[in-house]
Amino acid sequence: MNKTLTLALSLVVLGAASSAQAQFFLRGSFNGYDTSLAMTETFAGSNIYTATATGLTAGQKYTFLAANSDYSIQSGAPFQDVAATANANGSITAIFHNVATPNDGWSPNIRRLGLSGLDYSYELMGSPNGFSAPIASLTNVGGVLQGVVTLAAGNNDLVFRKVGDWSITIKENFGDSGNNIAYNAAAAGDYLVKLDLEGGRYAVEAVPEPATMVVLGVAAAAALRRRKK
Repeated sequence: MNKTLTLALSLVVLGAASSAQAQFFLRGSFNGYDTSLAMTETFAGSNIYTATATGLTAGQKYTFLAANSDYSIQSGAPFQDVAATANANGSITAIFHNVATPNDGWSPNIRRLGLSGLDYSYELMGSPNGFSAPIASLTNVGGVLQGVVTLAAGNNDLVFRKVGDWSITIKENFGDSGNNIAYNAAAAGDYLVKLDLEGGRYAVEAVPEPATMVVLGVAAAAALRRRKK
């Protein structure tokens, strides 16, 4: 056989194999964790896949994950599925970010499963008050839920929960079970908490002190003046 033709056929076979390996499914309590609900890549090479489970009972809790046929690739951590309640239309939309270690400064640093189209919000619970009441309310800022919380120096246990409802939570690996989020605060003070539902990720970062903000503002103004020259 012609070497060029052989190479072409090999590339076709490899391409087919890659396509097969890239097939993911939304598997959850709504379909017995089977492979009936295939996920669609948003565009070729994006590594972001979406699927919507429909015909669900509005307000009912469902647990789910994204995975290939044999679970060799899956979102989150094993046995720590994402949980959500179906919206008023009886649906849940999930977004699978198929990057093994994103390394983008957000957590968890694993393959993530985000949520879209929810008709409820989240609040932050934590150890500073013994989980007795929310320690921060969250406001939607550009599609990301954000709030400021005062933390003690050292380890602080945190959990996102559906407002007023402990049955739906987001913990360390974005799942409804597993360990709480353990955040080691370098110093006592205010911290900005961010929850990106569609991205399946969260972050906690120190809020700069007023003096630091002034310095940053002066630096930003100087940079702007330089650009205008």
